[in-house]
Amino acid sequence: DLINALMVVSSNDAAISIAEFYGYPKFIEKMNERAQKLHMVQTNFSEPTGLSVLNQSSADDLKRLALFIYRNYPEIFLISQKPNVPWHEYTTGKPRTIRNINRYAGDASFLGGKTGYITDSRQNLISFFARGGRAYVVVILGATDRYAVVDNVLRWFTYEFPREITAQR
Repeated sequence: DLINALMVVSSNDAAISIAEFYGYPKFIEKMNERAQKLHMVQTNFSEPTGLSVLNQSSADDLKRLALFIYRNYPEIFLISQKPNVPWHEYTTGKPRTIRNINRYAGDASFLGGKTGYITDSRQNLISFFARGGRAYVVVILGATDRYAVVDNVLRWFTYEFPREITAQR
């Protein structure tokens, strides 16, 4: 449920809960260790949500991380493809559904992704799409309208690769 909430509605509470379960300081340490192993040389994590301006990264580093997750933990991005995911309300015991905040969720060419926003860095989006028989990762940072930017990139894909073939997942 926490991973669902993290990937579908970008829940900061879910990120904190996961870190606290693991051990907050150790979790941050492991995030930074993983970044170093992935050669994310412009990345430093100070907390797990992405809300702090002390968290720093680059588009290239985020691409490295996204590709690592996509290749090694594809179930993470499979969650983010869904327009809705189940959620269990543990206080009441009632099942619920949470709606994906990513506009591309449910689109046949969308292979998954993650949204992000803080005032200092504005709108951010990492997305995988299938176009022209290939999978592409699109990393948008600092946008005022991340979806407009991605729509422009997708129009370019359509122009450049007019015969869209869904990529194998």
